[in-house]
Amino acid sequence: MIADVRARVSCEALTPGASAASFAAGRVRPGGRRELTASGDEPRPAVVVLVGRVFPIPPEAGTPRPYQLLKRLAAHARLHLLAVVPQSSDEWQQFAANPGLRGIFSSVRVRPRRTRAAKLAQLATFLSGRPLFDVRFLDPEAVAWAHAQAHALAREQSPSVFYAWGPDSLQYLPRVFWRSCLFDLVDPPCLAVERRIAGDRELGRLERLKLRATLFGLRRFESDALFGAGVVALNSSSDIAIVRARHPGAPIVNVIDGGDAEYFSAEHVSGVAEAAAELVFFGNMSFPPNADAAIHLASEIMPLVWRERPDAIATLIGPSPPDALRRLHDGRRIFVTGFVDDVRPYLARATVVVSPLRFGAGMKNKLQAGLAMGKAMVASPITCEGFDRLEPGVHACVADGPEPIARAALELLADPARRRALGAAGRELIRAHYGWDTATGVLWANLRHLPAGTTA
Repeated sequence: MIADVRARVSCEALTPGASAASFAAGRVRPGGRRELTASGDEPRPAVVVLVGRVFPIPPEAGTPRPYQLLKRLAAHARLHLLAVVPQSSDEWQQFAANPGLRGIFSSVRVRPRRTRAAKLAQLATFLSGRPLFDVRFLDPEAVAWAHAQAHALAREQSPSVFYAWGPDSLQYLPRVFWRSCLFDLVDPPCLAVERRIAGDRELGRLERLKLRATLFGLRRFESDALFGAGVVALNSSSDIAIVRARHPGAPIVNVIDGGDAEYFSAEHVSGVAEAAAELVFFGNMSFPPNADAAIHLASEIMPLVWRERPDAIATLIGPSPPDALRRLHDGRRIFVTGFVDDVRPYLARATVVVSPLRFGAGMKNKLQAGLAMGKAMVASPITCEGFDRLEPGVHACVADGPEPIARAALELLADPARRRALGAAGRELIRAHYGWDTATGVLWANLRHLPAGTTA
């Protein structure tokens, strides 16, 4: 049962690495280390999950990664959630009451943190060379509380290892336990910022300067985490190649973002017919790469499409569209919907799903969703990064730049048989190679080989 635990605990000296006795339920690996694995009727081993914010639970908007991984990881281990979240108590309770969380966590310890940073705290964070999501100066009490809880959990749930999701989570784990932690960085933040600086045309000079300034703290954090944590997970092979070139020898593993082919299925959408000429793009519009792609589609690609197909429309779906995108809505040929409760009917109606992302990092969930729905897709190379098994022209049309993307979309609008063939191949690709079970298998294989963080 999920409960709010805020009791103070004493902080005792602990060291990572478990004795042979602490792994009595595990199997011995070469070199004397035992795997964190239960056998027979032995209790499942413990994994302490650290998060710095609540995560979406499908069908809520946003990335489903933590929910999908943790739901499956709970079959292998007892999960104990340690959360320091910027959400209010009411928002946390709403999150905790979601039926999707039932049976995932054996225990939960949570504390809200401060969200309003004084200028002095912001300046101290910047001058100390820390990333802006570091709360050491914003809310030191929250960090101290989380460290004490991590020590208590390591003592109570021995043997245990740690799984930290998202870049802001690792700060809540005492450094003594980092070698016992799989740090799920998901996307490399330095690469994401660098690509935005290079590709976001909506950035003003001052915003660009601020982003460049943040890179100093991000680069220091990234290097520290890559060589401090036991294992670091990224979700894209393309990103991993770049990060490994920058940080040779870092313990990086590829835990992909899977696709939910059961949820994203046309079988769940009845009475929705495919439109004659509707191009759809979807994503959280508060995320700069998505907002840029939507504006790019509406203002640069669609005018080329209209030359041959004046009946074509563009539907741009997602919460928090910026003003520059809202202004493009005309109610005739361009529709900016904002948040929708369920994106599946829009995808079912789409003639072609287009993803013209020009910058970003990591795997793009919109590609899994569109392909899983059996839709013909036109995607930029950035959209397809990390999908190593995707064959251009077989599973999706891959094009870069306004004219190639418009031409690919026009060809698909004119060829229903081609759309059906791409849609069928794309859905099978997600079902066969990009499932969450595959991702969880890699995650668990790496977690159970970490040295446990236990009482000295």
